[in-house]
Amino acid sequence: VFVIACSNVANLILARSVRREGELAVRAALGAGPGALRRTLLAESLVLCGAGAVLGVVLAQPLVAMVSRYAARFSVRALEVTVDPGMLWIATGLAMAAAVLLAYVPRLPSSHAPAGLGLTSGSVRITPGTNRRLRIFATTQIAFSFVLLAGAGMLLAALVSMQTAQTGYDMRQVLAFNIPASATGLGDAKAIAFYQEATRRISGLPGVEGVAVGSFVPWRDAGDLGPGFLFTVDGYTPADGEENPRGRMRMVAPRFFAVLGVPLVAGRDFTDDDRRGSELVTIVSQSVAQRLFPNGDAVNRHLTWTDPVFSIWKPLPSRIVGVVADVDDENVVPGPAMTIYQPAWQVGVAGRLFVHAAGDPYALVTPVTR
Repeated sequence: VFVIACSNVANLILARSVRREGELAVRAALGAGPGALRRTLLAESLVLCGAGAVLGVVLAQPLVAMVSRYAARFSVRALEVTVDPGMLWIATGLAMAAAVLLAYVPRLPSSHAPAGLGLTSGSVRITPGTNRRLRIFATTQIAFSFVLLAGAGMLLAALVSMQTAQTGYDMRQVLAFNIPASATGLGDAKAIAFYQEATRRISGLPGVEGVAVGSFVPWRDAGDLGPGFLFTVDGYTPADGEENPRGRMRMVAPRFFAVLGVPLVAGRDFTDDDRRGSELVTIVSQSVAQRLFPNGDAVNRHLTWTDPVFSIWKPLPSRIVGVVADVDDENVVPGPAMTIYQPAWQVGVAGRLFVHAAGDPYALVTPVTR
């Protein structure tokens, strides 16, 4: 955008210099040297670019606020967008650098030809050098305009895809909080007690429809756990040369699926009774059930992790108690998702807190944090 603007201004300055060549020629004839003429042009371009920079700085804050309010319809985090002071200084510096550069665009009259821009008998003609520079600036502007249009088209296509994608989640009123392990402990009884107490207290706040903890914020945490882990299920035998299937491991607490709007297809959700010392249980996505079990009947079957990463301890089989709809938390435009959900109260690991708000989610940030 900056290059397009500069090439446009350079074109205008070059065209204007052709019209004012008589003035420059008279100044040269009266004794103004190249330095004096160039300083005059520099002062003019500094005033022009300085005024443009000041106008840009003045307009930046209200325009960014307007755009962020519009974008907040799609993500509450858009309200956090502000004008960056460092970027303003960079933009202002570029404007001043452009002013210096633009001062050297017009060609000055020479001492041998005061009417060096092409003044002959009161008529104006564009010299070959001026015409060449006009073509260069025009070509530059058109080329960068095509690049800008292509980028804008790609951005618009991505926005349309994101808005029309059926993700399977209902995240419009959901806040996601990070809960560092330093505050909760890692995988021990203290961590579980912290999550349960936080869930209980936040559930009682006005304007809260649901609270749950989990280990993974959809899309934002994409790629954090790699391609998934190897597992096997009752009655499934891989073909010759085929490894066991891979599944994404996610730790979730009771009511997680209700808070994020993921429907339960079969079986039951996790409950507060699914804790350490009780029967090991698991919930799987619909892709796992349909691919690995006849007729998708996965409830009450057993699943075991076989990935080498678990070789430090021998994973025990866990009973599948539920099947949930496929949701792809790695990609906004969803694909098949082989996902396996473990109960957070048994594993003791979560790290993310999800709060479903009845009204404005941002009104809950302060009370939830407190």
